Amino acid sequence: MSTRTIDLNRLGDWRRMLRAGAAALLVWSAGVAPLAIGEQRAPSPMAAPARLAALPDLAREADFPDAELDPPTFAAPELVPPPGCRATLWLVNTRASCSSAGAQPLHYFVGDGHGHWIPVGLEQFRSTDQPGVPTVVFIHGNRYDEQDALIVGQAMFVRLVRELGNGRPLRFVIWSWPSERIYGALRRDVREKANRGEAEGCVVAQFVGQIPGEVPVCLLGHSYGARVIVTCLHHLAQVESRAPTAPAPARRAVLMAGALDCGWIAPGGAYGMALWAVEHAVVMYNPNDVALKWYPLLWGRGGPPALGYTGLPGSVQAKFAGRVEQLDVEPFVGRRHRFAEYLAADEIWATIRTEAIFASPAR
Repeated sequence: MSTRTIDLNRLGDWRRMLRAGAAALLVWSAGVAPLAIGEQRAPSPMAAPARLAALPDLAREADFPDAELDPPTFAAPELVPPPGCRATLWLVNTRASCSSAGAQPLHYFVGDGHGHWIPVGLEQFRSTDQPGVPTVVFIHGNRYDEQDALIVGQAMFVRLVRELGNGRPLRFVIWSWPSERIYGALRRDVREKANRGEAEGCVVAQFVGQIPGEVPVCLLGHSYGARVIVTCLHHLAQVESRAPTAPAPARRAVLMAGALDCGWIAPGGAYGMALWAVEHAVVMYNPNDVALKWYPLLWGRGGPPALGYTGLPGSVQAKFAGRVEQLDVEPFVGRRHRFAEYLAADEIWATIRTEAIFASPAR
């Protein structure tokens, strides 16, 4: 009977191959897709060693409260306006603008008051510009398909009209951007939407920049919608060549559970000019947000926390005192991130109502 000998050097090679294969499987399961020829990875400060160091965290994705990123689920609200209602409902749809064929025009629609949408052009929208009549733009977060955006935006409109009363004029815009869920990998979904949200902010900036200065504009955004708004405001400040001490336009923003780096709006941050473009902003944060506590792992271990988790950096509070304030919403929404809780909280709506109609003077 022959005796088989084991080559320890070859055994070591097999072990190294198995470890490499396991690491590759972890990367694949996390949705880090291989690059095509000539393709560049989405913006990330991580070098290769740091990316490998983050691999142990990927196994924890099963613990992520995935449902917290889903849009609210309820029936479409009744849209028949009450007698004397002077508010109008609009839809701006950019979902076709991400075509590989290049940029396409925005698609405008106006609600007829009976649940139907009439396609119109930019000229028809601009014809409704009225000095002193606020334009409120609601920008949703991640994982909204076209129908989700319509239903939640309509619910916002209906409640705002009810809060304000029928006699107050208002132009409400639902901003529908391509944030449909990418199935198969959580991290791929949130990373791609993070990059897409920043690009969307440039489109919103072009839209808002065309509205005359005498028309007040209030931007409302939740989660990645707040990310879109901050990017938008920064680009507006750049285009308008604004300085921090210059009088701000009649423009306000409400950032709810903002899924963006907490230091972005600080002086010298990636979007450090954003607050120059508003006369007043409210940052709603939650130090126990069950979804945003994972934000530092967006691009790897040790990333910055989210603005909607920590609130404003001290440098922002000092530099923009009076122009920006923050509200801890944990007493109203608990640990939840979903927008449904924000829609149901009367205390949050009191702030939205005040900012939407410019009820309080800018400080």
